[in-house]
Order: sequence, then C-alpha cells, then structure tokens
Amino acid sequence: MSSKLKQILIATMLLCAPFAAYGASKAIENKPLTEQAQTPYNQLQELDQHYVAQAKDHYDAVASGVITTNTLLAAETAQTQETFFNEKMKGILEPAIVAARGMELDELKPALQAQGLKASIHYATTVTNEELSAIILDVVSSPEQVMIVQYDQSFVSMHDGVTYGIVADYDVKAQKVLIMNVNPAQKKLNWIKVDQFLKGMKALNQDHCPRGFIIVSKPVLDVG
Repeated sequence: MSSKLKQILIATMLLCAPFAAYGASKAIENKPLTEQAQTPYNQLQELDQHYVAQAKDHYDAVASGVITTNTLLAAETAQTQETFFNEKMKGILEPAIVAARGMELDELKPALQAQGLKASIHYATTVTNEELSAIILDVVSSPEQVMIVQYDQSFVSMHDGVTYGIVADYDVKAQKVLIMNVNPAQKKLNWIKVDQFLKGMKALNQDHCPRGFIIVSKPVLDVG
C-alpha cells in the first residue's frame, strides 16, 4: 500500500463502533460473473472461490470474515462459520451473542486478528469520494488485501438495513464498486456508485457514529 493511501486511511479513523444488522430486498444493477473483473488482478475470482452465504440472520460479519480468511490464508482446511469461533474468538464474542445481535466493527477487527490476519478499522466520516475510490482500487489490485465494508443499504436503493459485504472489484470509468453480499436472500453481486456507497457508510448508527470498513491483509512473516 502506498504511503499516500496509508495517510488517507489513518486520517479516517475515529473512536466509534457501529452496529451490524441486515434487512429485506430490492434489486440494483448486476452483471454476469464473467463480465465483472475490471482490474488486472481478479480479486472477484479469488473471493468467489471461497464464497459462503451467511448461515444465520446476524452472521453477515462472520460469513464475510470466513470468505476473507480463506481467500488470504488459503489453508489446506477451509475455515467455516463454526470454526471461525476458535478459542481466541470465543474470548471476544460467543456464537450465541453474535447470532442474537450481530457484530460491531470494533468486534470484527479482533475477530479477524484471532484468525491470524492483520486488520485495521477506518470510519467514513471524513473520507471523500476520490479518497474512497483510491483506497478501493488499491485493495482490489492486490492479492494481499481484502476490504470488508459495513453500510446502510437503504442509501444505495438496494435493501433496508445495515449489513456487511466485501469489495470485489472497481470500475474506474463508471465510478462503481462491486459488492459481494453474503445474505442468501439478496443478489450475490451488485455494482454501486461510489458516491451512493459512501453515503451508506457515512450514515450514523444509534450511537451517532458512522459505518466504515476494515482493511484486512496477510500477516507479516517473522523471518528473523
């Protein structure tokens, strides 16, 4: 990741913790899978190989975490939504709590770290359309990173409620981001205009904090 993008990401951090939920359906533009990839590195293809739909109503963060973990770590034994709750994860949240009310961004971050990944939270308050576009393009162009997003779907005319998804691609010319959904009742892939998407992340939760995203990356190996 470039130093400029790192500065952008650091500048977006706030001490807030949004709440995750999900809701029912309306549809937006979607293209066939074979027509999706817009960047040289096809992150969509990599993510799709490890795709799972959420197993329970409030498991959108869990399913997104499982897809991300399996994509970045590529272990011989694929992680499941059950094994996501390893001993470290259970020290953060028990499965029953997640099933009852979902996960917040500041809970998903340590959950991903419990899987052996690096993760950093970035809230959308001060992010501009241009900055978000640059961040997304940087992430989808790299096999070392995945971007999990939390946003209010009603702001993108797609569904009602807040959910987690994964950024799968970016169309520079059209200024659209491809979101991979994990809710089995919704379309799996949706193209969303960046400005609408950012509005969905800037929408405040019940604690008056914005939603945002987590940049997840492979761990740095200790070669010392």
